[in-house]
Amino acid sequence: AASSKAPVSTLLNVDSLSDAVIYSFFASQSNSPQLDNKDLKQIDPDDLEEMDLKWQMAMLTMRARRFLK
Repeated sequence: AASSKAPVSTLLNVDSLSDAVIYSFFASQSNSPQLDNKDLKQIDPDDLEEMDLKWQMAMLTMRARRFLK
């Protein structure tokens, strides 16, 4: 598992699990160009909500499959 170097206090303020995962992914990509606030604001909120819902469904599906094994 990849480890994130983000402080715990930062992760505790994140609104959802998918936000935490996205944050830790970008935090772990030290050699990649960082997205600034202007870039992030170009993402449509409806698209973000759709991605979040798809992520939640994927996580629930994985949990259900593990439970049923």
